[in-house]
Amino acid sequence: MKILVDIGHPAHVHYFRNFIKKIKKHNNQILIIARNKDVTHELLKTYDLKYVSRGKGGNNIFSKILYFPYAVFKILKEATKFRPDFYLSFASPYVPIASLFLKKPVITVDDTENDWLSHMFYSPFSDLIITPIFFKKNFGKNHIKINTLFELGSIHPKYFKPDKNFKKKIGLKDSENYVVLRFVNWNATHDINEEGFNLKSKKNIVEILSKYAKVLISSEGELPNELNKFKIKIPVDQAHNLLKHAALYVGESGTMAVEASMLGTPSILYSSLAKKLGNFISLSEEFSLLELCDNEDELISSIINIFENKKSKFMWEKKSLNFILEKIDFTKFLVWLFTNYPESKRQLLIGSNQIEKIDDKL
Repeated sequence: MKILVDIGHPAHVHYFRNFIKKIKKHNNQILIIARNKDVTHELLKTYDLKYVSRGKGGNNIFSKILYFPYAVFKILKEATKFRPDFYLSFASPYVPIASLFLKKPVITVDDTENDWLSHMFYSPFSDLIITPIFFKKNFGKNHIKINTLFELGSIHPKYFKPDKNFKKKIGLKDSENYVVLRFVNWNATHDINEEGFNLKSKKNIVEILSKYAKVLISSEGELPNELNKFKIKIPVDQAHNLLKHAALYVGESGTMAVEASMLGTPSILYSSLAKKLGNFISLSEEFSLLELCDNEDELISSIINIFENKKSKFMWEKKSLNFILEKIDFTKFLVWLFTNYPESKRQLLIGSNQIEKIDDKL
């Protein structure tokens, strides 16, 4: 079996990397085509995953339009040589178009309801669309909602083992608390008309957080000079350890907010998107694993409440473990899906409980 995997973001590396390694052990071939976004290529190299680059992509609407035919052609060119049996991507608008020429099944996973532009391109041409059970949209008969989160593809306890010496490695004592503060660029298609921190609020939140713990900033873009001293530099494969050992995560990145919450770290998502997407809403309202804030007063109140409760970290760790134990292992699910396709698709569409009985040996 040959699978072409398209990766457009560092998070997708984590969603798929354990699946890729497991499926390759069964004499299957994988071709990874990856956009050069942020640390995506560096992550792939770190995890010893060979890939073909499809360039940097666009950072605004005009450049994204120009990039579209290039990405489709690049994927088609590589697919023509590789001759895949399947395509797998996270909400790629390029893969389904490229796949039309070779007419092989496209499996699309997605968890972002407001990414309407990508939906428009991939939904008509995907053989199967897989989303978490919390996803609020419905794409019709080929849409399956599964009881998991894609972040568990890498941070499930089966795959992620925390480094107990991490604090020491970044120059902190075991008794020192730190907060991870994350800023993003807001240039994805699903970020149109959305926003997070402005410059004034960034400085204000750093000042407030500094009263409680050491502030470590992770940022996609350049920081103002006065905030550069807070920027943390760690190996690209240590982001999950950074989140795991933090006393609190505050940031604009939804993926990192969910990862932090799953790792047992109190987590606050701050953005105009915070209260709009199914994963975030469910983690907040049903499981109390995520704080959602779309204004600064609300954010400050959440920060104070978490730090005033000395048991916050303990409570998050307990809640996250209970949550994970009730969810499907996403990596194992993907292995089962592709190994048994198309019978696995048929079982999913009829609501079979077979995905709860996936062989642990896969």
